[in-house]
Amino acid sequence: MPNDRSLHEFLALVYFAQGKYDQAAEPLYAVLTVGPGWDWTTLSGIYTNVDNCICQLRALEASVKANPDSAHAHFVLAYHYLAQGHVENAVGQLKSVVRIQPGDTLSAQIIAYYLPSDGAPPASAAPSSGDTVVAGKLAGSWTAEPAKDAKITLVIQDGGAFRWVVSGAGKQPTTIAGASTLTEGVLTLAAKGTQDGALAGKVDWQDADHFTFRLVSAPPTDPGLKFAR
Repeated sequence: MPNDRSLHEFLALVYFAQGKYDQAAEPLYAVLTVGPGWDWTTLSGIYTNVDNCICQLRALEASVKANPDSAHAHFVLAYHYLAQGHVENAVGQLKSVVRIQPGDTLSAQIIAYYLPSDGAPPASAAPSSGDTVVAGKLAGSWTAEPAKDAKITLVIQDGGAFRWVVSGAGKQPTTIAGASTLTEGVLTLAAKGTQDGALAGKVDWQDADHFTFRLVSAPPTDPGLKFAR
């Protein structure tokens, strides 16, 4: 059930309870890409004793203090602060994520939502998505050519592992690898073991062999990346 947001969020909480914050961040990226997470009433209701949740949260806060350059731990802590309604603290954690991972567009977008420059009230905690894409359709090798002499190769395995390679004339290829998640038509590519953060974008299919990948933070005029199998 790869498109079930509740399962992704519950999996993240299981990893959080185990102190595996890097693993917890991956499904949380997928969850917050398409909408807000659970509120405190829902989250705390999972526990038979809410004190256990508080103890786990204190352990996470201690881990962040001891490991200030762990972007994943900062992101997980931001999620929990948002669930509790501590927006200012959550934004502080997300700013740390962006400092560590400048390419993390999702964290930057959530910050912009809670700190709008025009003072207008936000409409949602994260971008919404359109139609759900059939699970498993993205498995395979894809290429896009965003500019002359530039090429992006995206390889997604059946289990979700991905490799994103950017190459160009006279330049060494740049590779990002990690785990992908497709939720409600939004593809999240979360890098593992690097400071590259995550890419999240809406997938629009033209046919079985062609789709457009448009970042959730992109303006409406952005044409996106056109991938072909």
